[in-house]
Amino acid sequence: MQSDSESSSIKIDISSSDDVENIQPQINVNLRDNQKYRTLLLLDATLSMDELLQKTSVVLKPIFSSIRNLTNQFEMMVAVYRNYQDGELLFQHSAWESSPDNLQHFLQNAVARGGSTEGQEAIEVGLQFANSQELNQIILIGDAPPNSKYQIKQHRKVLSEDYWAKTQFKSTHYQDELVLLVSKRVKVHCIYLKNGAKQSFEEIAAETDGECAEMKSGKDVGEQLKEFITDKIGKMMGK
Repeated sequence: MQSDSESSSIKIDISSSDDVENIQPQINVNLRDNQKYRTLLLLDATLSMDELLQKTSVVLKPIFSSIRNLTNQFEMMVAVYRNYQDGELLFQHSAWESSPDNLQHFLQNAVARGGSTEGQEAIEVGLQFANSQELNQIILIGDAPPNSKYQIKQHRKVLSEDYWAKTQFKSTHYQDELVLLVSKRVKVHCIYLKNGAKQSFEEIAAETDGECAEMKSGKDVGEQLKEFITDKIGKMMGK
């Protein structure tokens, strides 16, 4: 397993994606009344993900430009997760936005840092936060699997449960959060950058009826990110 100080191999394969025009609407029942189409972009922001964060910021504007051709009711939130040793920087998020400018500003200020020395990251806190929101789908991008129950317990001890009791992040596990997401019909689409994350990312996608892709080398990272994210938004809206 690479350390956080080593750069990730960034690639993506979405060749298995269905034709967007043939997909029927899959709208979260909680959102039918206000007709908002909401996607949470959930990103690993540990040290090894610096290039990915930069590339994602760049492609947000063309993604929104494409979505405007489909609807003006689309909103996106961008959130980043790290690990419990990072304290208040464990998790950060933007507001829900209908244009890319503030999302780009958020990402440009979301410095890649920290992370676990054991190779896992706090995906569970991102999913926990998602369960507090009204949304249609999550696009999860990272290079490490979520923490095990044992790791969560040990990592939270670094700052103590007294510290975490004053935050919104109660102890949880990603599988518990997936159960809630499934009950709300929220899909999680996953992109993993390293083989170490493959099994858990495929599991997360399968449990929520989402899609999972591996990033592939030799292709333009920004273009591939744009294609994957736009494809999933289009499918969400049945376009």
